[in-house]
Amino acid sequence: MEQEQRKILLICNTSTNVITFRVPLIRTLKAKGLKVSVIAFDDKRKEEIETEGVEFYCVSGSNTSLNPLKMLGLKGEYRKIIEKINPDIVFTFMLKPNTFGVLAAKNSGVKNIYSMVEGAGDAFSNNSLKWKIIRFVICKLYKKSFKGCKRVFFLNNDDKAEFVKRKLVKESQCEIVHGIGVDLQKFAYKPIINHKTFLMVARLVKTKGVFEYCKCARIVKQKYPEAQFNYLGGEHSLKVSDIQEYLRSPVNAFKEAKGLFKKDWFKPILEGVLGVTLGILLSKFYGIAGIIAGYLISSLFVAMPIEDYVVFKCGFGKNALPHYLMQILIFVISCAVAFAVNRLFALLPLGLGWFCLKAVICITIPVVLYLCVTFKTEEFSYYKTLMINLLRSNKRH
Repeated sequence: MEQEQRKILLICNTSTNVITFRVPLIRTLKAKGLKVSVIAFDDKRKEEIETEGVEFYCVSGSNTSLNPLKMLGLKGEYRKIIEKINPDIVFTFMLKPNTFGVLAAKNSGVKNIYSMVEGAGDAFSNNSLKWKIIRFVICKLYKKSFKGCKRVFFLNNDDKAEFVKRKLVKESQCEIVHGIGVDLQKFAYKPIINHKTFLMVARLVKTKGVFEYCKCARIVKQKYPEAQFNYLGGEHSLKVSDIQEYLRSPVNAFKEAKGLFKKDWFKPILEGVLGVTLGILLSKFYGIAGIIAGYLISSLFVAMPIEDYVVFKCGFGKNALPHYLMQILIFVISCAVAFAVNRLFALLPLGLGWFCLKAVICITIPVVLYLCVTFKTEEFSYYKTLMINLLRSNKRH
């Protein structure tokens, strides 16, 4: 009688995580004769996963949601799928699979359960009241679920020590693995070409070193103004507002790197005094709109010209006059277009079709005029090259 094929179920957080990190593991398991199934919180990469000969299942929710009602239903969803598959082995990754997934597998009678802790997470690095409550609940869940695991894998000794110290897992259950399955052929080493640009790719999480990266960027740019620091990642326990002080506009970043802020120390004072004065005077005739107009005028005709002069003259060592003339030309064109379009619209009748025509005119005329004015500038050439490279890149993919 032919022996039945053994089955393994991987419970992951996202389908992208499966494609990025688990494919080599899946191929190895299949090569050893196991039938592989996968559960994730989304089905965005379902077709890619299924092309690996894997049964794919999707559950509702997300790995970061704290909604208690959804979390209560998650264990039930896991259990239904596990009982349908009837796997010999269950391997879980990340917080919710490591807790609710493990508990569901244990209740379904699975004997071989393994978990991987890829990081302690926000609950162990934040000490606000909210996170202390969350940490208490998570520790209870970990302690209960890990009792049913044969092995719990960690990526570093610090996380292992933290979990053992809190008695969430026994020392004898723990294993340390170095890395989480990055495909070194797909993500092969390439020599660095640009030594002036730095990129951090990570979620906005304090423990990822986001603040340290921002602080280092500030220090390095003071010594090497030409250095560029970029960040790519989604909001998580931190928001963009939390690192706002480091996200300066290009002009301010350049001035800071060059030490030019002393050159226009009087600018905010002059801008503020003029803005308040004009705001008070204009408010008598136009109310709130007059106050807003006063501050807008002080910014456009005082703050911006002074800042531009400092950047061009002291930063680039160039004459700022061509820049001023270009700005004046664009301002005049904008006013002329606004006036002409307003007069043209007064002559056109009402109706949906005419409204669509007006919208096309509003978009087309300014764009065409601005292109004519900026066609021979360095900025236009830069953005033109950028768009061409982007289009070529999309064609290749």
